Amino acid sequence: MLVMMIGRSTIGRLGNGDVSTSRAKGISASMKHFYAFLQKQNLTPVESVVCSVDVFQRFAYYLVHEVESGDDNLQVGTCSTYLSAAKEFVKSKFPLNPIWKDHDTERGGKNSGGGWYTEIRLSVLKEGRKRCIEAGTSITEKSSPLGRNAEEKLVGLPGSKQGSILYIKGWR
Repeated sequence: MLVMMIGRSTIGRLGNGDVSTSRAKGISASMKHFYAFLQKQNLTPVESVVCSVDVFQRFAYYLVHEVESGDDNLQVGTCSTYLSAAKEFVKSKFPLNPIWKDHDTERGGKNSGGGWYTEIRLSVLKEGRKRCIEAGTSITEKSSPLGRNAEEKLVGLPGSKQGSILYIKGWR
């Protein structure tokens, strides 16, 4: 069982059978970035601080522009996933906080402007893609998991022939 700590308080238990190992690792990575962000900003992880639109806006900026994965920034989808995981964690710890009312209302719904979280998530996607275009890098949705070799991921895929890592049945 993996236990993530912020300060002295337990913020989540992962790998207890309710969450797959890869999802648990993703949540753990997200929470490590969230905790690093809070430390960098000199913020205390208490309800009055983390249940703030401003904190989530700054965390989104931090993910898109400051966090690196290998030699590059995090990919667009990874930033969005990490932001969502942090938001869901904070929401699970403080579910009665009024910040969650209509936080994820879709555009064109009851709240035609969209909820505050919807707007932040869309901003992450927009800014992440803009960053990739300006840098001349490909826009991919997910960052490769650190420490994993791409060849290891391809070997043994269904349809591969005699050790070829590039052949997949049905692909041209």
